[in-house]
Amino acid sequence: MKKTLSIITILITTTSFSQGVHQEAEQIHTLCNGNPIIQSPTWGSLPNKIYSYCPQVFVGVGTSNPLHALHVHGRGYFSQHLGIGSEPNVNTQVIAQTNKEVGICIDYNYSQSYGYAYKAIVKSPTTKGIGIYNEQFGKDVFTVYADGKIEVSNQTGKIWQLESNGLMRGREIKLDLDIWADYVFAPDYQLMPLSELENYVQKEKHLPNVPSESDIIQDGVDLGKMNVILLEKVEELTLYLIDQNKSNEKLKAEIELLKKRISELESNNK
Repeated sequence: MKKTLSIITILITTTSFSQGVHQEAEQIHTLCNGNPIIQSPTWGSLPNKIYSYCPQVFVGVGTSNPLHALHVHGRGYFSQHLGIGSEPNVNTQVIAQTNKEVGICIDYNYSQSYGYAYKAIVKSPTTKGIGIYNEQFGKDVFTVYADGKIEVSNQTGKIWQLESNGLMRGREIKLDLDIWADYVFAPDYQLMPLSELENYVQKEKHLPNVPSESDIIQDGVDLGKMNVILLEKVEELTLYLIDQNKSNEKLKAEIELLKKRISELESNNK
């Protein structure tokens, strides 16, 4: 008797569920291969498979209003390899392949400070935390290692490298500046007299307008600004040399004049 009641209950429940799904399908007018249907989607099964013949069927997990072929509202868990636009790869946990303008986009809206839009947790210092591989070149062109080292390469070889100890290597550095030291050669530039310069150096232990040793140790060196300062000192030195040369030429002329007078005096005394 109990078994009969259980069977009747299952039949009633199944019939009610089928009618509810049928009514919802009638309201939605599901499309299958471009044709409207009013019955519930047909599901098929094979060993280890459950599928629908209708490509327009949207499957919802945690939602009764799925917007895509698979719509999961809540957490998801994949214990094995995941392929997006590509067959899963046994050597890659997540692999994506696309011909779209943007491959992966992270719209990061964390309101607190110091969050991560992207975070790679690695164990070995030689692990590549980030790598960009150029298929045409057949090698990595941008690599960030777990120990902090960064390498940039082109088709011929490495062109820039930042060591984990802070040493930077490169082929050439070009700085964009909005000022250069040619203002030293302007007619109104005030060149410090050498006597004042001597007093300044003896007191401050560095040239005017040049950072002190303590400033450099504390704040570091601004390469662009320092190059302007160094050129300023070179051009000032050039002006000092020009003035010195003028003084020397004047002294030479005076010496030649004195020699001439001495020679005349000696001739008159003979």
